[in-house]
Amino acid sequence: LVPHNIGRGGGGGGGGSAAAPGWDYEANFELEGGVLTRTFLQPPAGATWAHVRITRVDGAEEEKDSSPTPDNASRLLVLHCMQLRPQHPYREGEMQTYLRTARNATREAKVRLDPGHLLEVDVGQYWSSLGHTPVKVQVQFRGVSPLNSAPHLFAGAGILPVEVQHDGTCPRHERLKPSAVLNTLRRVYAPKAATIRTGGERDVLLEPEKVMHALVLQYEVKLSSAASVKLSWPVLNDELYESPFASQLFLAFDAHKKCVGCGDAWSDKVSLGKGASTVQLIVRHDDMKTLKRLEALPLTVIWDLNGKSKVSVDVHYCRHDATLGGSKAGVHLLQPGTRQLLWLKEPSKSSIPKVAKDGGELSGYITFTEDVDSGAKPPSGSRSQVAGYPLSYAVDTTSASTGEASSPPPFEPETAPADAYRTALRDAAVKHLKSLAGKPAFEEIHAGALAAYGDELPLLVARMEHEDALAKKASTAEAWANVGEACDAVVAKIDVVELAQYYGVKHDLEVT
Repeated sequence: LVPHNIGRGGGGGGGGSAAAPGWDYEANFELEGGVLTRTFLQPPAGATWAHVRITRVDGAEEEKDSSPTPDNASRLLVLHCMQLRPQHPYREGEMQTYLRTARNATREAKVRLDPGHLLEVDVGQYWSSLGHTPVKVQVQFRGVSPLNSAPHLFAGAGILPVEVQHDGTCPRHERLKPSAVLNTLRRVYAPKAATIRTGGERDVLLEPEKVMHALVLQYEVKLSSAASVKLSWPVLNDELYESPFASQLFLAFDAHKKCVGCGDAWSDKVSLGKGASTVQLIVRHDDMKTLKRLEALPLTVIWDLNGKSKVSVDVHYCRHDATLGGSKAGVHLLQPGTRQLLWLKEPSKSSIPKVAKDGGELSGYITFTEDVDSGAKPPSGSRSQVAGYPLSYAVDTTSASTGEASSPPPFEPETAPADAYRTALRDAAVKHLKSLAGKPAFEEIHAGALAAYGDELPLLVARMEHEDALAKKASTAEAWANVGEACDAVVAKIDVVELAQYYGVKHDLEVT
């Protein structure tokens, strides 16, 4: 793509323009193959994402039987948005997508914004897409942000408050529909060994002449099952030519010392097998003291959780709903200049994936606004969707292995051996009596049990069941009267005070 007529001016329709701060921007451009238009916008304070809409304005539709011409054929357009931040890789603030646009059609994309940085919006027509294409570009800035930009849930905290705000200068309301998910597991490993080696005669800087040294760090990574993971050193990653170190290289080996992966400052996924694997990191520098500072550099292993292994985090508008498991947060209209308090509920132990049973940190994102569909189809496979704000959760290793928190064994008072023996004999007699309910043999055995153990509650219950079985067969008034007497005997034996203490609920008279 070739830049065309780049300049600074108003919001008109030249090749390039710069617009004053505002919440809405609109401009018309005339595109053709290989032409790129560049617009520089200053997002207003409080804007956290931008809604970009591109519409072809070709005029009236052609007749249905007309032959295809370059003027009414579809066009392949390119949308590229960029925010440059000091000391950050440009790819972190970049979004690019290809849009196949029909006549008078509209395509949309969303761009995450970092406050205080200029936004460049580039729209171009692909070089092989012929014909002139008039388009209208609309950029609508939106803004809902949390006061805490990186919420973190601690194991055992139960709930976490997150307050979001809507900038007062924004001319629009925002429709809140918060949702949160944890889709990444991070685990940190300390190095098992660290060695500094002096380079050979080829590892020498010419001007000035300095000998290069290499720090070799060795890590042992144990996995309960084979997995595809990313190996990361956040202190060193995402810097190549600007890095203060000469070079960095990592190698991954399986249990048989076979190299299964390698990488540098931008690591791709590596497949590690079940059991112990060895990871080796090599960092070079001309100062040995500088390398010594990295001897304890930790390795971060990252798992992507997909499908059922993702962990959903419930979001509520009310603290009581979060505590008691009430209704989740739905759609809520947030006016400009107002705030809304949200409550995040800690994930249940059963929802934690098995891969996290050895601990680590689950991370993901939380979004706040409803993704309103205005009728335009979003680009297929686009990375332009707003990913939300980072969310993390520290996994509790004491209970993650079983999936549920361990509970103490129930309290059982000590029983003398003789009493335990007597209770076992009584329970055996009661079990046999229940099998004789409604039969003539019940009376003799029940009388013997009463003589041996007295009128204990289990024997009275067995008697009640026997009388009930007889009454169902005879269906006489006398038989049902016997059932009533047996029930009265059971009720009289029940400790009413103890029963009330077991089922009782304290009633607060101040609560209406």
